[in-house]
Amino acid sequence: MTDTSSMKKKILATENESTSGLSESQLILVKPEIDNQIHIEPSNSNLTDLSLPPNLPILGAITAIAIVIITLLWQQYQKYFGNKSLQPQVNSAYSTEAYGWDNETWSSDRRDPLIQKERSVVKEKVFAEANSRNSGTTQTLVKENKATFDYEIMEPTSVSQGKLDQESLAKEHLGQIETEQVKTEKSILNAENSSKTEQAKKEKDYLAWNNRGITLANSGELQKAVASFDKALRLKPDYDQAWSNRGITLISLGKYKKAVSSFDKAIKAKADYAQAWNGRGLALASLGQYQEALLAHNQALEIESDDAEAWNNRGSALFNLNRLEEAIASYEKALEIQPEKDSAWCNRGFALAALGKLDEAISSYIEAIRIQPNHHAAQYKLSCAYAQQSSLEPALANLAHAIELKAEYLEMAKRDPDFNNIRDQSQFQTLLKLATN
Repeated sequence: MTDTSSMKKKILATENESTSGLSESQLILVKPEIDNQIHIEPSNSNLTDLSLPPNLPILGAITAIAIVIITLLWQQYQKYFGNKSLQPQVNSAYSTEAYGWDNETWSSDRRDPLIQKERSVVKEKVFAEANSRNSGTTQTLVKENKATFDYEIMEPTSVSQGKLDQESLAKEHLGQIETEQVKTEKSILNAENSSKTEQAKKEKDYLAWNNRGITLANSGELQKAVASFDKALRLKPDYDQAWSNRGITLISLGKYKKAVSSFDKAIKAKADYAQAWNGRGLALASLGQYQEALLAHNQALEIESDDAEAWNNRGSALFNLNRLEEAIASYEKALEIQPEKDSAWCNRGFALAALGKLDEAISSYIEAIRIQPNHHAAQYKLSCAYAQQSSLEPALANLAHAIELKAEYLEMAKRDPDFNNIRDQSQFQTLLKLATN
């Protein structure tokens, strides 16, 4: 009995020494071999009568040596080939906390049934908590990223190295998405800013060309003005103001049909553009289409009823249609809006003279000259009115001033019937000769 006990102790001591450096997975394989080395069946006979075979100590020693050799061979195998086939592969998206049992603790306590039971309960609890936490993390990632998480299998080196911080992983993944969103938003913002900058530059360019055209037209460089308006329109084809300004300049160049076309495009771009309607009426009147001109001016006044220029031009269309009373009323409407409008005073004098109201006509001409002393048309028509009244001196004085302002009036005076009452006067003939020289 004593020999048997001592032999069992030796075997167990050898077993502990040989297994103390093994990992959990290694012990799982070796343990059945250790447990099967000696299996003592209890017998019905009294233990005091038990007799052991004489060769039992030798067998125990051989067994212990075999265990040591196997253990050494196993360690050499682990050293050169590793234990990749036995280590669990760890999903990087999950915690490996449940595997955190150190080999020393397991080997020292594996034989105590109470300890094993307690560890089993603890293991189950840890596994449950880890699975719950991992499941919640996965659901959070799927919910927030609205995509299936792409799991990556780690290299199966060591279980302890596979421990990952789930919150850090989630934050990193979400941070990448937020970074991409920020980049996208910045890209869109930069594109919008670039587009706005380009649009602002383009707008600045076509406005500059339009303003340049206005300056050139006012300085008498009409062809260059038209070219500037054309450049503005190339940048902005529907620029109504440039089309209208171009039409007005073309009227000054005597290109009335092209002017009508420009005004039509301005009206197409902006149907309620009163200035374009008024300009269209001027161009049509210059083409002798007075009725169409009257309709255009009426349209302009429907849009802007307080436009003195439109009222004045409407009066001219009515004058050419020989609707003199209506023409005078239209001129006077213009003067109500703009009392210092010299052209309306002069036009009113034309209509009054045509009606034979020479005194009123003379008053209108004088008012126009008061406002604009160099108003050559008012000067010439005033001299005509005085000549019709046979007032020689004022007629000659105003005619000389008109010819001084505009040389063309000399030839007009030679043929104008308004001077028939004074044509034979020597002073009149002398004036014509002096003006010719």
